[in-house]
Amino acid sequence: MALSRPQIVFVLVNVVLGAVVGAAVARIPSFAAVPVPLFGWLVLGVLLTDLASGYLAGAHPTAVITMQARIAALVLAFIASLIVSAGLSTPA
Repeated sequence: MALSRPQIVFVLVNVVLGAVVGAAVARIPSFAAVPVPLFGWLVLGVLLTDLASGYLAGAHPTAVITMQARIAALVLAFIASLIVSAGLSTPA
């Protein structure tokens, strides 16, 4: 099943959020010390982006974003966060 334009934007926004979270974990010690795991921040990002997309569309979020798009967004955001975090981490 192909993704619609709003779903593609949803996935891309979450990938960017994943990269930002990965950079924050790698570069901001106080952010890395917060007892919320990396995956928790990404789930929160998907939730907030999902709610915002529904609000902007004037519809319930499930009418705008499918579960497949949510899962793709979460997985790709996680991969982006790992890549950015690994790339910005300072070697010990």
